[in-house]
Amino acid sequence: MTDANDPESTDSCSLTEEEVEPKLKYVRLSNDLKNILSEEAISCIAVHPRFLCLGTHWGRIHMLDHQGNRVETLINLRQNPHILSVNKISVDSKGEYIGTCSDDGMAIINGLYTDENNQKLNVGKVIRAVELDPLHYKSGSGRRFLIGDHKLVLYERTFLKGLKSTVLSESEGAVSAIKWNGQFIAWASSLGVHVYDLSERCSLGLIKWEEPKEGKLTDFRCNLSWSNSTTLLIGWVDTIRICVIRKRNPIEVSTRNLPAHIVDPMSTFQTEFYVCGVAPLESHQLVVLGYPK
Repeated sequence: MTDANDPESTDSCSLTEEEVEPKLKYVRLSNDLKNILSEEAISCIAVHPRFLCLGTHWGRIHMLDHQGNRVETLINLRQNPHILSVNKISVDSKGEYIGTCSDDGMAIINGLYTDENNQKLNVGKVIRAVELDPLHYKSGSGRRFLIGDHKLVLYERTFLKGLKSTVLSESEGAVSAIKWNGQFIAWASSLGVHVYDLSERCSLGLIKWEEPKEGKLTDFRCNLSWSNSTTLLIGWVDTIRICVIRKRNPIEVSTRNLPAHIVDPMSTFQTEFYVCGVAPLESHQLVVLGYPK
């Protein structure tokens, strides 16, 4: 216990607060990244435990280590995969395949160490979001991936028919973000964030988002992240929401013909800045990237 009226106690408390070590260490990347930034502007980035993957407004993809050095992969040996700005990069959980999409209407899946399972699709319209199955690297997984334009579409390889497409949902406006986690897919449209259950092949509902006081909801990037198999983190405009997917009561499912799972918003809070990124840090902690209003 400390006495707020005791100067020595107050000073001791302040000193203790100052001595708390920061949880994050900041290191400015250099090496080959400096040369890249002298010629191009980064449009998107994907971070994997093994590497960094950068997309640029010139349609290029750069593979770097965590110190900013180029790494030897097939990606860095290829010419520009896109002719316009790269909008999104997705990496499978093992770091063997990357998916990219662009304003040029192309969605491209490339292997980092083999060309055997590469895919190149032209959908004829701007693609804002692409997402690989986290198990895309597995040979028996169907090499699945998702594309979002004005629909959410699942693509998978089949033995007889080659690449098969399935429309999971018709979107209200453009699909702007997708995040895949096990059997669940979270994706954002102009109305809010949807959650889809791949095992049940059904929507678990819409998490509506309020329009901002200035501008439109679609002017801001929706940031999606899974902290575990059932907890979804959403950061959009100046609001962060934490949702948990739980199983319904079996009686409720059977009598009312409802999906087996439901999405529960557990916590919502506003920030003093615009949210540019959100991710789990430790148990019950988040790390948030923000931009001043």
